Amino acid sequence: MQRIAERSAELDAVEARYPGRATITEALADAGISWSYLGLSEEDGVLAEEIRRGFGK
Repeated sequence: MQRIAERSAELDAVEARYPGRATITEALADAGISWSYLGLSEEDGVLAEEIRRGFGK
């Protein structure tokens, strides 16, 4: 969770540059950025998606 929190600003910026994407993973792919480039694992990415969606709300 700490690593995700530390990258929150970068994730917000990518989402803002690529509006309308269903997931942050799609926005990152469109930007040509990987989770590992941000210092995050694929598992961190799954958790980040859940957090941003509000854990299934």
